Amino acid sequence: MKQLNIILTYMAIIIAVLLLADFTVSKTEITERVITKKTQHQSYNNAGGNSHVSFRLITESKQFNCSASFFENLEKKSVIKIKESLLFNKVNSVLNVTTNQKETYSLRYTTGLGIPLIVLLLLILSLVKTKIPNILIFVTKVVIIADLVYVALF
Repeated sequence: MKQLNIILTYMAIIIAVLLLADFTVSKTEITERVITKKTQHQSYNNAGGNSHVSFRLITESKQFNCSASFFENLEKKSVIKIKESLLFNKVNSVLNVTTNQKETYSLRYTTGLGIPLIVLLLLILSLVKTKIPNILIFVTKVVIIADLVYVALF
């Protein structure tokens, strides 16, 4: 059982490294024109009545979210440069050619950089030190698998 746990830990470390490589290395850079800019107001059915607005850019071949400031500074029919990730073809960064404003969407930072780094740190520590609780290691492995599924499918 302990051997299986160590194998699963190494597999989770490999997944974390793959996700980090996917985020840091760009495979291609595409220059495209923005076809449509969409805003979507999303509200929740909870006691607080919370809501948020999503900003989405649509080009000839891609659809992706961006921040409000990037969205507002971008005109329809503007030319942008899109850097795609190495393995999963996700939008790593976008550059507005006319204003030289560059952006990486915050969710991409979280799924491509934040989660894999935290998982990598915790799992390497778990191999070195045995005092880390097993439930924390299990949750860490589940989180990296969920991150992989999210990046691969959405």
